[in-house]
Amino acid sequence: MRLRESFLSNTAEFYSMKRQVATVLRVFDECETVKTLEVELSEPISPKPGQCGTFFLLKEDGSFGEGRVYSLSSSPLSKEKISITFRMTPLFPSKLAALKLGDKIGFFGPYGTFVLDESLSSVVFLGGGVGITPLLSMIRYIGGKKLPVNMVLIHSNKTVQITPFLDFFKGLEKRNENFKYVLNLTEPENSEGWEGLKEDGYLSGEMVRKHVPQAESQTFYICGPPPYTKAAVEVLTSIGVPSEKIKLEAW
Repeated sequence: MRLRESFLSNTAEFYSMKRQVATVLRVFDECETVKTLEVELSEPISPKPGQCGTFFLLKEDGSFGEGRVYSLSSSPLSKEKISITFRMTPLFPSKLAALKLGDKIGFFGPYGTFVLDESLSSVVFLGGGVGITPLLSMIRYIGGKKLPVNMVLIHSNKTVQITPFLDFFKGLEKRNENFKYVLNLTEPENSEGWEGLKEDGYLSGEMVRKHVPQAESQTFYICGPPPYTKAAVEVLTSIGVPSEKIKLEAW
């Protein structure tokens, strides 16, 4: 999916990890264009919220073959069952989507420096499309640990039809009064309706200020394709958010 600077992180933890084989539990749809792969590891892990791993297809002899880096979309509190979420393309994702119950896949991880700061009392998540995955991991962690953190998520997608996790976020808003979800549609003219909070057009400073109290003092976690993350940083900078409060993960 993406190669990160953190992939090359020179840490003892990184180099002490080893590859393992996981068993496919299921592959299922999140929306029209996005699927989730859930696997059970042969050895438990202890991921931090926001981290990633490398997933490998296995060759006929069982050795590790082609691999890609994906953020974990599952809760870090899940040590043996983990999931990744990907947008369908004809290349590596189509091979993941073809996996069946009981198939084997290689895994290396978790690693990465794009990690939630658990000392925060409030946080703002800006996600572009399926780039929501590490942010979802953080959100699930906060919920699972019942941390008293105020959360705002502005999730940018072209249309409702290709927005993953809508039902999850809708349900989370009902369960957690500290969570606010804003769906940002960049092609609203092509979209189905949405009953929740919605903003049309591209992310803007006005949009952020509307939904984020005291935006200048908030900590922002951003993930998505490079054009989205670049634009998001420019938006935040334009409304006075200091660079040290902007945490970024680009594809």
